[in-house]
Amino acid sequence: MKARRDRAMAVLPPALSGRERYERFVRADVERGRAMAAEQALSAAEVARVILKDVDRRRGEAGAWSIEPRPVRGRDSWVFKAHTPSAPWPLAVKVHCAAVTPEDVAAKGDHLRAYHERMAGSPQFTVPAFWACLPRHRTLVMQWIEAPRMDDLLRRAGRDERSRLFAAAGAWLRQYHAQSESIVRPLKLKSYPRHIDVLLGGDEGAGRQVRDRIFRGAYETLVDQTETFARSRVAYVMTHGDFVPHNVFHGGGRTVGFDMVPRMRPALNDIWHFLVHAEATKPLSARGARLGPMGLARQDAEAFLQAYGRLEHLGSEAAAACMQLQEVLLRWAVVIAHLRRGGRRRPEHLVSWMRYRRMANGAAEALRRGHGLIR
Repeated sequence: MKARRDRAMAVLPPALSGRERYERFVRADVERGRAMAAEQALSAAEVARVILKDVDRRRGEAGAWSIEPRPVRGRDSWVFKAHTPSAPWPLAVKVHCAAVTPEDVAAKGDHLRAYHERMAGSPQFTVPAFWACLPRHRTLVMQWIEAPRMDDLLRRAGRDERSRLFAAAGAWLRQYHAQSESIVRPLKLKSYPRHIDVLLGGDEGAGRQVRDRIFRGAYETLVDQTETFARSRVAYVMTHGDFVPHNVFHGGGRTVGFDMVPRMRPALNDIWHFLVHAEATKPLSARGARLGPMGLARQDAEAFLQAYGRLEHLGSEAAAACMQLQEVLLRWAVVIAHLRRGGRRRPEHLVSWMRYRRMANGAAEALRRGHGLIR
């Protein structure tokens, strides 16, 4: 048995150091930026001539396509709106840049198709309908959703409307999580500080070198608490992976999530990813909201969590608080890394910095005192 294990270990690639992981992260970011440069973008005519012709060949019918000339530019893709008589609705032709592998596009297509079928029983909470996937062209074709994006709605929403939107997001996420098996397993809390260190240069303990004292204090709290709760067990599900307001459409009696990056993770990851991102990016007009001890707007968080439903089966409140603190520090570290690499300083960076600072301080203090979630 030992000899077999040794042979298996011999063929495994060596583990990357923190510095190597940081360098790989920077390379991937640079490659994505180059791949999304204006000169790399496809024109609508090229999409129609090459990609949509291939769709027709695969479907065995001529589509008589029309395509709108200006795409929506995403982080790693361009999305064209197209029409064909053979589809009951307009289509989104999502062409990924060269930094995305054909295998990743194929996996996204399989996931989209499966989850649209699984969520058919609750049409008010759904994902876009699948139409075609062409990994060779890094292209996924799906239903175009006419409803506005939730981030646009939140920017102009009053307090009561914000609560309604947060509730819709929480209810959608609960339906999405319910479509996969929930598995309770140990939470790898010890890896959390390492994820932050990678963003900050890769050296172990890099979080201790950040100049901001609130960041340093919150990082130390996270390190201490990961030792305390190292045996925590939480519920793992197939998560959305990037559940934030700009990846949700809402309107016409439907809430539609899209742009999933599916992976088996703790269900709480999606919850904190949404709430922390929404708090960091909320408009200045919403700044008067009453805050909970974790630094989140209490009314927003309560609306989301109540709509999501039972939380106690997802893991202990202590583990959940650790995960919320890690999410804040990760998002904050992304901003720090961007500025360190000479990225352009924008006004929203200052606003989000102050909010991450407040959330990190509140979450660390709540964790030290044993508070849970938003009480």
